[in-house]
Amino acid sequence: KILKERGWKQERIAEKMGVSQPMVSRYLRTGEERFPAGIEEFMENISGKLADMMESGEEDSEIIGEICNECFIMREKGELCTLHPVRDCRVCMNLRGNAVTKERSEIIGDVEMAAKMLENINPVLIPQVRVNVARARDGAGSRSEIAAIPGRMVEINGSLRALTAPEFGASRHLSVTLLEAMKADPGIKAVVNILYFEEMEDVMKHLGLEVSERMKKGTDVLIDRGGFGREPCAYVFGSTAREAAERVIEISEALP
Repeated sequence: KILKERGWKQERIAEKMGVSQPMVSRYLRTGEERFPAGIEEFMENISGKLADMMESGEEDSEIIGEICNECFIMREKGELCTLHPVRDCRVCMNLRGNAVTKERSEIIGDVEMAAKMLENINPVLIPQVRVNVARARDGAGSRSEIAAIPGRMVEINGSLRALTAPEFGASRHLSVTLLEAMKADPGIKAVVNILYFEEMEDVMKHLGLEVSERMKKGTDVLIDRGGFGREPCAYVFGSTAREAAERVIEISEALP
């Protein structure tokens, strides 16, 4: 219904959602069914996100990852418990298993720590697009498996602040960069983006960091010199978000 309101034809909706055009027509004629408040809020939230992703041309794997991630969050909060009569049920909350839950918690904590460490870096390293930090799960293959700060960190009185807690699937741009880096070097799991300018290249090399304009195994900092409408950036990698943040701090402190 959201896509229809945005001007999509039924045939296009059917093709994207993998159903027949008559089924789309049937869905569009169906009246609004109300659900418990938590479920209703979830449905409105995920529907809007999915419509945005479809309009922006996101790959189907990313769209499916977003659905699964949001669904797991809803299950872990116990919101689906309102839809069945089983008392004291914890199946959904235990669904991922302790190992996965522990890993995701550790990754969130790692990103939070890195964001805290980056609060007082040299302001000259803060790009117009702002700074963010991302950390991937082992073997990550999509954005839904990478945690970052929603909306990036913001500059307040010369210092960086993360106004919201890290979330999986929060940064499309850093996720694409990190996934490509992980293909070249499996030891990489995290990245921080900062502003790039030529004077800092000698500083990074003096610190013993491997700097490159093309991603390859052993690259510590990937440089994007920018272009028309694109700000120059440096992507600082690490095996953890904390390690990537430590490298950014080293660069910050070494600048003249």
